[in-house]
Amino acid sequence: MNVFSLHAIAKFCAYLLPGALAGFAYLLALRWNVALYMRGRISAVVVHGLRVIALAVILGLFARAGAEALISALAGFELVRFAGVRRESIMEPV
Repeated sequence: MNVFSLHAIAKFCAYLLPGALAGFAYLLALRWNVALYMRGRISAVVVHGLRVIALAVILGLFARAGAEALISALAGFELVRFAGVRRESIMEPV
């Protein structure tokens, strides 16, 4: 393995973790948002908007860092999202 590929792997991992943390925060906000909707709170619409705007800003920051950063962060985000959705579907009876 040459130095370039080690650098690429390190850069991928460096953005994978923040992307995963963004995904985790997004899912926590989504859970809170669903709870607000279920209680019929008007504030649920505001939280929903803030959640979407926050995700757009975070992904925009990754995009400014470059395509590799954005793809790596999205990979981390999707890994957490997949695990979270799968966990919830296993725990909830159909």
